[in-house]
Amino acid sequence: ALAVAVVEPSWTDYHVAYRAGFRHPLDRGAAGRAILKARQGHLEDAGLALQHSELEGASGAAAPLLGVNGIEGSVGVVMLADTVPERVGPRVVEAAREVSEALR
Repeated sequence: ALAVAVVEPSWTDYHVAYRAGFRHPLDRGAAGRAILKARQGHLEDAGLALQHSELEGASGAAAPLLGVNGIEGSVGVVMLADTVPERVGPRVVEAAREVSEALR
């Protein structure tokens, strides 16, 4: 997976973040796993992928971009591990839908 765009909070003393251009295998992290779920047709919960502490101190939630020809991608959030990614899941799914619609 490749991080194309990154938005970081400006109101926190510390946070977890990727940098634009960061790459990691698809089977690691919520962003890549959401893409794999879409490839495999596992779209229950709109392909939402949740990860807890795979990267020490971090959790993640991501949903794949769906129905966009020629593009595999996902929208995701990386957060401190004590945050509950299930809470942001519905918002991540909605953001992925909006991005997918904009790219069609």
